[in-house]
This record gives sequence, C-alpha cells and structure tokens, in this order.
Amino acid sequence: MVFDVTNEETFHRVLSWLRDLRTHADPNVVICIAGNKCDKKPTFDLTACEEFAHSLNAKFIRTSALSGEGVDKVFEELAKSIVETYRTKGRAAEKEADTLRLDAAAKKDSAGSCC
Repeated sequence: MVFDVTNEETFHRVLSWLRDLRTHADPNVVICIAGNKCDKKPTFDLTACEEFAHSLNAKFIRTSALSGEGVDKVFEELAKSIVETYRTKGRAAEKEADTLRLDAAAKKDSAGSCC
C-alpha cells in the first residue's frame, strides 16, 4: 500500500485499504506500506506510520517514484517476506517449502471472461 508523505489524508486511507485487503486477500497476505514522495519534506510525523506498520508485522519503507529511492527495497523486502511466509505458514506441510510457484493459481479459460 502506498501513501503520499506530503498528504496525511492518504495515510489515513491505508486503514480502509487494509480492511479491503483482509476481506478479499489470502489470510497470509504480506503487507508493505510505502511512504512515497520521500524526496519532499513530510507534512506530518511519520513515526505513526512506522508504528502502524510494526503493529501489523508489516514493513514501512520511504520511497520516491521521482528519484527511485526505496523502490527496489520495497520489492526486495516484499519478496523476502513472501518467501518466509510461504515457508512458515502451512505450506511446509505440503512439502513445497523449498519451491515458490508463481503460476500455481488456477488457470482461467482464455475464452472466458477477462477477469
């Protein structure tokens, strides 16, 4: 989830997005919160963002789409967390802990709907 560090209202929307995520995503979904526009001065205290992420066992990373700062780190941290979650949350019982299959989802009929 990404919010704008120069607009506190966008951080408050993260809670709404989190509710939607918890309703529709896998229970073991990996969460990362990115505070974007870190190339600018934040307009509010980002300590609350860090504490919120910590309370969710999520990562909080400051990013800048303009400069690229933190963007690679977001994807690296997400990848590490996904692999760790995959290995520890029930997948080991399936004897697949050493393999992460990105194509494991059910395949849709290409003649069917687009979504």
